[in-house]
This record gives sequence, structure tokens and C-alpha cells, in this order.
Amino acid sequence: LKPLMLGGKKCWQAVIQDMEDRKLAEAERNRLIEILDKTKDFVSTSTPDETLTYINAGGRRLIGFGPEEQLIGKPLASCHPRWAQDLIVNEGIPSAIRDGVWEGETALQHVTNGTEIPVSQVIMAHTSPNGELELLSTIIRDLSERKQNEGSLQESKDRLQLALKGGDLGFWD
Repeated sequence: LKPLMLGGKKCWQAVIQDMEDRKLAEAERNRLIEILDKTKDFVSTSTPDETLTYINAGGRRLIGFGPEEQLIGKPLASCHPRWAQDLIVNEGIPSAIRDGVWEGETALQHVTNGTEIPVSQVIMAHTSPNGELELLSTIIRDLSERKQNEGSLQESKDRLQLALKGGDLGFWD
């Protein structure tokens, strides 16, 4: 509200703006953040120079960072072991920039104990309408349990093969 003089009379000028669209957009944004924070998957965004701008709560838990620890501004590669960093930087990101998306198996590295966490990773490149790279995002799913199960299954297969080879000696027709 702003006073002004008009024809020698004091008048008030006001600007009224409909905030409904803004409130709806804010509510949608909050719903999306809630979804991201409830997933166990690691979800993050970074600048084109690979500096972290967001990591969801599930991602923080997966690599051992508390909610209060500052990750924003750190290099994206700081969450990965060296071999995975090389794969992401040399193959994943360039492919995502070229094709829009890249998918592969990499690893995260737990910050407190250094343990490698096998993961499935999708990297997406987001561009402006004129085609300029604006940000990178990634969704990472922990494959630890699946890898353990695959290892147990292979071990069982190997024992079975060994038993079948040794069993030929003890069977008669």
C-alpha cells in the first residue's frame, strides 16, 4: 500500500497479486521433496562442474552422513571410490550429456568405515531450452543384498557341480 496525491487528494495505491499459483507450486515442491526424502535410494543433483547441490535423506543415510553434515558444495565424486569416480567422470557423465541418460553399476563409499557399497546408478543430464547443460541428477540403488544373494547362489552352484562330478564314481547301472 502506497500513498500518492492525485488531483490534490491523497489516494492509496495498492497492488494485489493472486498468490494461489505460487501456493500450489510450493505445495507441489514440498510433496516432491517428501517423496525424495522417504526413498531409501540415493538421489542427488549437481552443477555442470559436478558440485553437489542436493542429496536426499536416504542418500545421506546410505553413505553415513548425518542430516546436519554439510555436503552441498563438495565434488560429486567424493561419494564414490576411485574406480567408480573414473567410470562416472569418463563414461557416465559424458554419456548422460550426449544421450540424456546413462545407467550402470558403480559403487558408493561409506564415509565412516570406507566400505564400498555396490550400486546401480542412473545419471541424467538436464538442459535448458537452448540445449545448455543446467544440472546433472543421479538416482542410486544399493545392490548389497542382491550381490550377497548372487554370491551365495554361485557358491551353491559350485558345490553342486563339485558334488555331481564326484558322484559319478559312486553310481552303478
